[in-house]
Amino acid sequence: MLSQARFPFPPTVPILPKSAGTTLTTGTGASYQSETVWNWGNGTGSSGGISTYYRIPSYQLGVSMAANQGSTTMRNVPDVALTADNVYVVYNNGGSGIFGWHELRGTVVGWPYSLD
Repeated sequence: MLSQARFPFPPTVPILPKSAGTTLTTGTGASYQSETVWNWGNGTGSSGGISTYYRIPSYQLGVSMAANQGSTTMRNVPDVALTADNVYVVYNNGGSGIFGWHELRGTVVGWPYSLD
């Protein structure tokens, strides 16, 4: 659900995609249990809201905002949200130690997908 927060210029510029993070909780066999906004407190986390500056862009038109309390007239942020905790990236053919994998956290995890 989008917060009732209102975001001014420049964080809501429509030509810049916005990504946010979530914390995914799973159960037995990695089954879905819940998903909440990624927030560690002390300024580390993500959120969402409605622009006070920009009208809703064409790519957000026609999306039902009933469930998330978004706006049908002003830009909603973020554009995409993905799991931001305990994401492991394997590289260098899975080599050992620091040269084969790395744990990522935060909104950087979803950022590449917001460019698609």
